[in-house]
Amino acid sequence: GGTVSVPQKGDLSPQDYDKLLEKRGAIARSWLGKLFDAPEYRSLPAEDQAEEIRKTMAAATKAAKANIFGGEAVPEARPEGRKRKSELPPLPDGFEVEAMPSIPTGFQIEE
Repeated sequence: GGTVSVPQKGDLSPQDYDKLLEKRGAIARSWLGKLFDAPEYRSLPAEDQAEEIRKTMAAATKAAKANIFGGEAVPEARPEGRKRKSELPPLPDGFEVEAMPSIPTGFQIEE
């Protein structure tokens, strides 16, 4: 499974760090909700799902910093990085991948 790490405090004041964590959390909840609902995500192996979550959290941290310290607007969805070619061959005829629940256990989407 993947882990979600807290951004490094660095040179931020405690107040700025708190703002960063709050903004990052709001962005991440929105983006992860969209990610978990995507059929493409649900069809990925667990390791690739964990990597997508890691990328989303890193992008949320970057977007939060750009918003708080640079005044940039927060994108509606996670910016797409370079797409890698699928490493998995297609499933044989007659095989299906079971759909996962929309939101993994332990996650909640707040509105």
